[in-house]
Amino acid sequence: MFTISIETDNAAFGPTPVDRAAAIAAILRNIAVTVENYAPVQMERVLYDLNGNACGAWDLAPFDFATHGETDPDEEEDAPSVDPSDIDEITCTYGGSKTPATCYTWAGRSGTWYAIEGSLNVNCTFDDLAEGVDVEELNDHDTGTAAAPINSAEDMARFCSDL
Repeated sequence: MFTISIETDNAAFGPTPVDRAAAIAAILRNIAVTVENYAPVQMERVLYDLNGNACGAWDLAPFDFATHGETDPDEEEDAPSVDPSDIDEITCTYGGSKTPATCYTWAGRSGTWYAIEGSLNVNCTFDDLAEGVDVEELNDHDTGTAAAPINSAEDMARFCSDL
């Protein structure tokens, strides 16, 4: 089962039906990329509008290929956790003044997840995350918010284990 809910009553959806349709289409394209790269695992994600504000959520139940149907959540195994040794640490820049920072990265099934040290924001991209990358130039297709700032490989591994 796939469910989606989008609140369209904020400024990011614009004043006209055409603006609203364009904003909704952008959100749906991001969902499509994520589903295409994650399926068939369970996914539940917060949706963000073009201004970066939470505007809804979506949920995709896992598919059981053996029975050609949805799996019973009580029978699902826990996803393997991400080991901190799987997290890479690179130097990156961010912001208009290209502030240098440490960036923690993890290559997952849906692309590479990354977070700037000290941030709650964790993003996913298909772009190359090489040493010295300017994260403002990356094309993110998914985002998440950590419960606490990402200050180490262990913090990043903990976040990625919950994906």
